[in-house]
Order: sequence, then C-alpha cells, then structure tokens
Amino acid sequence: MRSARPRLLVALSGLLLAGPVLPTGSGAAPLQVLVQPGPLPVATVVVQEIPVLRLRGPDAERRAAEVVRRLSAVLAPGPASLVVTMRARPESADLLLNDRHIVTADLTQARFNQTTPEALAGQWVERLREALARNTVTLTPDLVRLHPGGTATVAVSVFLPGPVTLGPFDERIAAARVVGRTVVVAARAVGSTVVPVIVGGGRALLPVVVRRDAGTIPETLTVRVTGDLTNAAVVREAVQRRLDQAVAREPGATVTIGPFPPVDGITPDANQLELAVPVKIRSPYALPVEGVVRVNVVRETVEVADPALLLVSNRPEVVEADGILFSEVVDARHPIRLLYHHMNGTRQHARILTVVLTNRSSRPAEMLMISGLAGPSPDPLFVGHAATARFLQNLVAGRGYVLEIAPRSSYAFSAQTMLPLQLVSGILQLQLLRGEELEVRVQIRLPWLLEGTVAIPVNQIAYPHPKGIFQSPTVTIVRSVDLRWPVPLVDLGSAAALADVRTGEPLVGDYGVVYRMTITAANATAADVQADLVATAAGGPARGVFLIDGRLVEMAIFRPSEERVLATITIPPGQTAQVKVVTMPTAGSSYPVRLTMRPRE
Repeated sequence: MRSARPRLLVALSGLLLAGPVLPTGSGAAPLQVLVQPGPLPVATVVVQEIPVLRLRGPDAERRAAEVVRRLSAVLAPGPASLVVTMRARPESADLLLNDRHIVTADLTQARFNQTTPEALAGQWVERLREALARNTVTLTPDLVRLHPGGTATVAVSVFLPGPVTLGPFDERIAAARVVGRTVVVAARAVGSTVVPVIVGGGRALLPVVVRRDAGTIPETLTVRVTGDLTNAAVVREAVQRRLDQAVAREPGATVTIGPFPPVDGITPDANQLELAVPVKIRSPYALPVEGVVRVNVVRETVEVADPALLLVSNRPEVVEADGILFSEVVDARHPIRLLYHHMNGTRQHARILTVVLTNRSSRPAEMLMISGLAGPSPDPLFVGHAATARFLQNLVAGRGYVLEIAPRSSYAFSAQTMLPLQLVSGILQLQLLRGEELEVRVQIRLPWLLEGTVAIPVNQIAYPHPKGIFQSPTVTIVRSVDLRWPVPLVDLGSAAALADVRTGEPLVGDYGVVYRMTITAANATAADVQADLVATAAGGPARGVFLIDGRLVEMAIFRPSEERVLATITIPPGQTAQVKVVTMPTAGSSYPVRLTMRPRE
C-alpha cells in the first residue's frame, strides 16, 4: 500500500510583509500548515515549530489556511500583549487571540479527536500560549568575520515584535550595540566570541570571529620578460613567480593564482602585454582575501651569458626522507646553472620539492632567470627530456624573466608536489644583474611541514648519481668535415670532462652541460652529396633534445647501439654547408650518445 506523503503549505508568505516573517532562506516560517493528504485530509497549523491544532475533513486545508490568515492579521500590527482565550458555545467552542476569533472547535472536530468541543478548544489554547511564549529570532548574516577595526551590521528579524537586547559576551574581542532592528559589531582584537541577541522570549546567538586578513594583494604589478612575449608558458611562469613574491601572506596562508587569461596571438615584436590575473589567499587562521591584479608585462633586452658554474642535485635520486638535498653559496656575479632531478621514493606520502634562493647580501638582488621545469611523472626519462627541451628552447631564444630578491631574504622559487614514486626535473640558469652573494638550496618535505622547518641534509645511502659544483659547463665545438667518409663528431656525455671543484668526482654523463657545435661540411666530389647527422646510443637507454639550425629535434627512447638520423643535408659539388647544433644530455637517460656526420652511399 502506498503511504501518503505530508505536503507543506506555507500560508504566511505574502500576508505579513511587515510583520512576523522569517527572511528568505532562513528555514521554516513561524506559521505553517502541514497537510497529510488522503480520503480524509488532515491539516496541522504549526506556530513557531509547535503543532497548535489539527483539523480533519475535506476542507481541512482551506480551514487551516484561514487560521493562519487570522493569526497573521492579529500579529501583524505588533500588539503590546497577546491574550489567548476560549469562548464556549452550545456544542462548540472558539479559540480567541486578543478577543478576535481564530477557529471554532465543533462537534465534528471533537469526535475526530475523541473529546468534547470545549476540551479540544482548551487544548488549542494551551498549545497556542506555549507557541506564543516563544519568539523566533533570525540574524542576517548569522556569522560575522572581521579583521581588527572592521565593522558589520546584522539585521534582526523576529516573529513577535519587541525590544532588542544583547546578552553578555567578551567585549575585549568586539563591541556590539543595538541600532533599531540591527546589531552593529565592531572588531577590537583577534579572537572569537558569541553575542546573544534577545527579543522577548526568543534569542539567537551571533558568533563573531576576529582574524587578521590572510594577506595583501597588490592592485598593479610590473613583470619584466626577456626574449619575446610569444611563449605563453614563459609569460605565465614569470607572472606567477612575480605575484608569488608580491602577495604578502600570514604564516600558514596559501595563495592561488589564476586562472590566467589567454596569452595568444602575441607578435614577436610586441614590447608590452597587460593581463588581469585573479588571486586568492586562504588560511585556516585568517580571513580570506581575493582580488584581481593588473599585471603589466614588459619586454627587456638582456644579453645572455654562459654560466661559470653548474650546480647538480641528483643524489640521492630516489629520496626517502625530508631534508636539504643541495645547498651552496655562490658568487652570484658570475652566471650559474642548476640542474635537479629527484624522485619521491616513499610509497605512502606526497612530498614537495622546493628550490630556495637566498640573497645573503645587504643589497637587493636582481637576476635573469631562464628555466625549464617538468614533472611530476613516474617516467625518469620523460621528465628529464621535457625539462631539457623547454630549457634549451628558452635559452637559445633568450626567453626568461627578471627575478628580484630583497636584501637578506629568501624566495622559494619552485614548489613541485610529487606523489609516491613520481619524479620532477628542472634546469634553472641565473644571471645576476644586480647583487653579490646568493645561496641556492634544493630541499624536500612532506606537505604539512612548513618550508622553514627543513634544516638538516638528507642522509641516506644512495647510488652515486651526479652531485656537486662544476666549472665552465659549456662545450663549444667547431669542426670542418670532409664528406667523402663518415666523421665522428663528439661523444655527448663525456666530452666536457668536468669534475666537482671540491671532491674531484667526475660529472658522469655531462648532465646540465650545454653543447654548442658549428659543423662545416665540405663536398670535394664532382656530384651532389647527401649526409646524415646521426645519433648513436653509446651507453644505455636514452632520449635526446637537439636544436639544429634553430629547429627542435626530439629523439625518442633508443636502446644501446641503436641509431637515429637527426638531420640530412645536401651539398652541391665543390661547396660547403654549415650546420649549427645546440644540445644537452637529458637527465634520466644513460649517456654518452655519439654524434657522427655520415655521407649516404
């Protein structure tokens, strides 16, 4: 058998616009009719959540709605007192409110309730008195969050009119006063309190939370970019880093930047770009802050210099603890390049890898940053390949941005989150434009640890992957070749022959070293000669990234001794052709990779 479901009729809405009405969205109205459909419908009149009377019969819903209308008519003017009485009549009894007829208990309703009309009306009287002894008080808003010195006005809505008063609360946290039908709250100190708002027999509790703002968002910002503005990823990274620096925040606060507006259709000769970037600051201990920053991206010309030092952080590659992976103070007057490549070796928790740059001098530091970041990914060859491809393209095009660090302060440049058994890889080239001494630190931590709590080195047994400081990480090769026979050019990964300046440990694989090659090929024959630039895996499985005459050539994974043709040139009889190659061994791959210029037979 299908049961009948109660139906709710809110009969008060529209009848008491100036009287006892709860605000929209505040929950159940003080006067309600609940209808139980069926062969003999039942309508219950509810006053301030108390069922006052129940009517049965085909016209029960209509009669209940009339009861609500009559109650509303008496309550709307806000009478000073409310008197509920009963008037007995032969075979019936009336329920009165302030001597005005509300409803009649007749023999039919009395039989339904198995009592007499007089007794039934007496029950209604007691229930209505109980309901009217209450008072529904609603506050809008029902929670106040302020920063010290801030104010808020709270609207007070009531079912039964009466004077508004306030109960005791902590006045050290906030001040509160009644102004008409509102409560004005003024924050005094950080903390929280609850203000009781009392009207007649009803009350509502107003929580007041006083917190500092989670941070401060600038209205405008200038970002300086080098190279050109056509690479949207570089522009976004530059804006993200500068905003991350410029947004002041309370301890424990997090900043969300974006979404970024489209950065498409920019011409190579553009010198300026304006963006409106949303920023949010959130903290469990402070008030949220939101804003839109007008960012002016301007193009600058900076001559990119080769670095004097290469800093390599790859040991341990698989990290199983929190701590410092690499730390070094360098004379920042000479350009430096940092390569890092690490895996979160734990199977339970994510970890965050951060590159921290610290200006240790008493003067501001200003540096050109050229970067290539990749990950997280479980594939070590992929992240190393992706980071190298991004870095080399930015390096050759001179695409970077100017980073500023205040005196004796730090900036956590990169924060990459790795799930268990994922890797990240990054290449950063820093060229100081102003300043002196710079500390470069790579560290890893669990997500719930603050950055400043990472204070000791990671101490674990690890496979001897590269780590250290290496001088002159650029190999320049100028070769002239005769295409009458194959000519070996270089073994990428071993030609640099770099060693750690402190330990003398060799940099096996030349990871982080840039190779620049200019190859002049001569055809001394009487016919056209086609020649291939061939890469051969001379170590283990490897990938490769090459810029050949400015064109990106990416080499998929190839096994030991496997060959790949990178480019083909055709040279007329008695002439020469020049090929320029820029490359770098990719982290995660097993180098060396041998390059050969070989004529086709």
